[in-house]
Amino acid sequence: MIWNRKPKTIRHPEQERSEKLLELGNYLRQTRQAQSLSLEDVAAKTRIQMRLLQAIENGRLEQLPEPVYIQGFIRRFADALGLDGTAIAGGFPTGATPRPVQASWRDLPAAQLQPVHLYLIYIGVIILAVKGLSVRLNSTPEATPKTENQAQATIVATPPSPPSGPPVPTTSSGATTSSAVPRQVQVKTIITGESWMSVVADDKTVFEGILPAGTQKVWQAKQRLLIRTGNAGGVMIAANGETAKPMGALGMVAESSFGVPTSPAISP
Repeated sequence: MIWNRKPKTIRHPEQERSEKLLELGNYLRQTRQAQSLSLEDVAAKTRIQMRLLQAIENGRLEQLPEPVYIQGFIRRFADALGLDGTAIAGGFPTGATPRPVQASWRDLPAAQLQPVHLYLIYIGVIILAVKGLSVRLNSTPEATPKTENQAQATIVATPPSPPSGPPVPTTSSGATTSSAVPRQVQVKTIITGESWMSVVADDKTVFEGILPAGTQKVWQAKQRLLIRTGNAGGVMIAANGETAKPMGALGMVAESSFGVPTSPAISP
C-alpha cells in the first residue's frame, strides 16, 4: 500500500530568524506599551540606540547587525522591561552550524592491514637491516698502527690559529646574542559598562560572551587580533602599551583590528 506523504518544508535560516524576530519584537513592544514606557526610556536603561530598538520591535532584520549581537540586544531589552532576558533571547536563533566531521585516515580501506601485509613488512625490514649492516662493515677501513714518529708529531702539533674577522658578541653564558626579539600583538581591555564582546586571535575565536563592568583582560596574538563589542562606550582598549581609550559611543556596535607593531625590537 502506498501512502501519500506531504513533503517536509525546509525553511531558510534567514527566514526563520526574520519570523522569530518579528514574534519577539511584537511581544516586547506590547510589554513596553503596557508599562507606559517610551523607547527613549528603554534606550536610557539599556544604552542601545533607538533605531536598533525600533528595528527589533518591527522585526526589521536587515537593519540589525549579526545575529549574535541581536540576541544580546533582545536580552537587555527584555531585562529593562522586568522580563527574563536570558530565556527570551535564547529563543532567537543565531544560525551557528556545526562543522562537518571529517573521516579519519584510519577508517579508509587502505589503512586496514591484514596479517599477510604485516608479514611482508617484517621481511622487508629485515632485508634492509641486513643489507645496511653489510655495507657498513665493508666500508669500515682497518685501523693501522701509528709509528713512534707519528705519535710524537701528534703530541707536538700546535692548534690552528683562529680565523680572522670581527669577534661575534656573546652573552655572559657564551651564547650569541640575537638582534631581534619575537614580537606579538597585545591588547588590554577595561570594561567600564556591561558589554558583549568577541575576541579573534590569528583567525581563531578565543572568547565570546558578556563581560561585567570592572573586568580587565589582556589578549595576545602572534599576527592579528580582532575585537568586536556591542557597547563600544563601555570598553576601553590599550593596544601594544598605548594609552587606554574607548572603542566608540555607548550602545554602539564597534569592531577594532590590531596587528604586530612595525618598529624593530633590539635586545639589550
